Amino acid sequence: MRTDSLFASSSRSLALLLFGGALLLVGLVPVAGWEALPDLCLFHRLTGLLCPTCGLTRSWAALARGQIGMSLHFHALGAPALVLVGLGLGLSLAGRLRPIPSMVKILGVALWSAYAIGRMLGLLPGP
Repeated sequence: MRTDSLFASSSRSLALLLFGGALLLVGLVPVAGWEALPDLCLFHRLTGLLCPTCGLTRSWAALARGQIGMSLHFHALGAPALVLVGLGLGLSLAGRLRPIPSMVKILGVALWSAYAIGRMLGLLPGP
């Protein structure tokens, strides 16, 4: 086996292990403890505004517990983001990951940005 393919294989395995471990960990943290966790978001601490990913970890934690409504409350794009990350990791591990078309990337960034700006302006609910 070539060194570069060995490195790619072990990198993908590590990514999958970290992703699975993170989902397991967030699924084990009691719901009552989520609000007591420290604010680690530098953007939020400096500006007082929600960053584009504020609530994403809690959204994924709620999904790991099967609490879809709570997941949508924390971050409405959390579930689609988790599906896309999981799908990307799965396809990468299978060696079937293909480049994402530019238009899909542009639409994704536009949707994510519009949602983030709406939350920052208070037009959409935040966590």
